[in-house]
Amino acid sequence: MKKLLLTLFFLSIFTAAYSQQKIFGINYNGSVLTLNRHTFFRICDTTHSGNYLLAGSASGHLGSSYAYAVVDKNGAPLWVKDSAIFTSIGKHWASFSYGLRTHDHGFVFCGSLSNFGTANESAIFILKTDSSGNELWRKNVQQFQLGNADVIYQSPDSSLYFTGFRRDSISNILNSFLLKLSNSGDVLFMRQFPLIGIENYLLSIENKFIIGGATSYIDSATQKIYNKISLISTDTSGNFLSSHSLIDSTYTIYLGSISKTADNNILISCSKQDSTQQGFLQLMKVDTAANIIWTDTISTNQYYPIVARELPNGNILIAYGDYYVEERNSLGDTIWTYHFDDNVSNFASSTVNSMLALDNSTFLISGRIGYSSPSGSSPYLMKISNLLPSPIFELDAEDSFIIYPNPASNNFSIRLKSELKDAKLEIVNVIGEKLYSFNLKNKEERFNANLQPGIYFVRVGENEEYFYRKLIIQ
Repeated sequence: MKKLLLTLFFLSIFTAAYSQQKIFGINYNGSVLTLNRHTFFRICDTTHSGNYLLAGSASGHLGSSYAYAVVDKNGAPLWVKDSAIFTSIGKHWASFSYGLRTHDHGFVFCGSLSNFGTANESAIFILKTDSSGNELWRKNVQQFQLGNADVIYQSPDSSLYFTGFRRDSISNILNSFLLKLSNSGDVLFMRQFPLIGIENYLLSIENKFIIGGATSYIDSATQKIYNKISLISTDTSGNFLSSHSLIDSTYTIYLGSISKTADNNILISCSKQDSTQQGFLQLMKVDTAANIIWTDTISTNQYYPIVARELPNGNILIAYGDYYVEERNSLGDTIWTYHFDDNVSNFASSTVNSMLALDNSTFLISGRIGYSSPSGSSPYLMKISNLLPSPIFELDAEDSFIIYPNPASNNFSIRLKSELKDAKLEIVNVIGEKLYSFNLKNKEERFNANLQPGIYFVRVGENEEYFYRKLIIQ
């Protein structure tokens, strides 16, 4: 009798083959989500009913409008809203960087509102809506020359916190900020700090806020340019506590993401580029004092944007470039990697910009697709699932097959212990890629698979029902 041992099987071998499935991949070009010549959306959150929240902007030669939308679980748009803002001096450029579902099941969005005409000024722009996207209130906070609100955090008491950067219109000094609003939009405080990045991230860790960013500075003594990733700690009232940096004298740093891990450390993804245009993508885990716990190179293509998030089970999901996706364990070791190109590479450009983990095995990844003729861009959203293999069975002794020798140096034999009609043997690696496939003609056969040293899985079966055994090549 066959006995299902999926869980015990994986516990016994410590690793497994995975199968990646794309549930959908949608290019929204020509749909209601393509609002102008250049339309940008990023996946931000889920709605109370489990649909997906997007925020971004739509721009053309006359200006830019902020935009936000909700799509259903299959990616179909349910509603989309955008608005151009006009004042006495003309149309403003408005865009959203981020959106968040709030405790009242509505949404809040943040970004910037700018006019580069006669006024040449900007404001931190915040919009609060109900669950259907209808505006409840908006806030333009502090006029300045240049800046943006990047990220939102809502505390358990429903207060709203924002971080970003601003350039003072009088002193011309760039600063990062931490802004707190009540749930009704009242400004409770605005704290400013020396600039740590043009794009800032906000984390709540152990009753403190961590603001992270990347920037460059010139050493006054040597006149040498240094690049750094900085972490500023504040208390919950925004009072400065400490600042720590990771300094790099060789590479310019472009942040991809900064996020919190379950053990109250920080996950950072970035691209680095030197003066010769060479570089790499990097993933690192640091503590709140910016001490490196581990670091790893993801790709040697430094032009790829990269985002990374911790999953509920402690593993790490990484997306970069034109939809390369990896899952790694908490130490940064690769579990699987896959290129979900979906033909998006056929366009002038295609890049990821955000991701959202729905659970340990289902993920949303958003990005943009660029066109060269005519020039423009459209949003793209992909939903993928990381699946365990088809059910794995432990057979009774008379039904099983054996591999010998195991471990092997490359030559090994397979002996079936029962008759299988149209039996097929396949060898897969630990990320589920099929390397070899053979039709078994005899109950015992010998193979030379020419495999590199490592762990593989041999599966034997018929009618798409396979039985797995681990194979070690020395």
